[in-house]
Amino acid sequence: MKNKLQLLTILTISVLILPMVALGQSPPPSIPLLVYGNVIIDNNPAPIGTIITAEIENIEVANTAVTIQGRYSIDVPDGSANEGKTIKFKVIGITNEANQCEDVNITTNPIINLDLAVTSPSSPPSSPPSSGGGGGGPSIITPTSPLSEAAQAVDTNGDSKIDILDFNSLMVNWGKTESGNLADFDANGTVDIFDFNLLMIYWTG
Repeated sequence: MKNKLQLLTILTISVLILPMVALGQSPPPSIPLLVYGNVIIDNNPAPIGTIITAEIENIEVANTAVTIQGRYSIDVPDGSANEGKTIKFKVIGITNEANQCEDVNITTNPIINLDLAVTSPSSPPSSPPSSGGGGGGPSIITPTSPLSEAAQAVDTNGDSKIDILDFNSLMVNWGKTESGNLADFDANGTVDIFDFNLLMIYWTG
């Protein structure tokens, strides 16, 4: 009787332990690499709905659509498996040598900031706006815009309104210090509270 109880105990423990051991040996889920940044088409911020694709060895592995004017983010799958491989990004099916990066070790670098820019085949090269003798500001002035020249510097997507889309651009770029940032409305080199104040001053809703 005692031997039967011991055998039953061993079998019960085996039933409980074996699945846990097998579970512990299964490979962990693959973690994607997040790539994000600005996206420009013909020197203008890419509109909402623009399709971005990522390719590795000429095979599409991910795609996304722009949800904030001129900004994108995309999850490239199988981060560990693709480490060291080149990721090529296409904007509306167009790419160039600058629109690529190397898949890195996601345990140390899970995020990459990469700005994308393309020129559509049908678009002629853009020429800089005429200065008119007065030195240009950070944005191109549209004569038909109902906004003042100062307000147009806050209109990040050029829709002649200062609204939630411009606020989104401000939040996405908050704290950044790179030169020429579209949300650096006062051009002081930092996206900060002064830019927020300008957004509120010219807010049209």
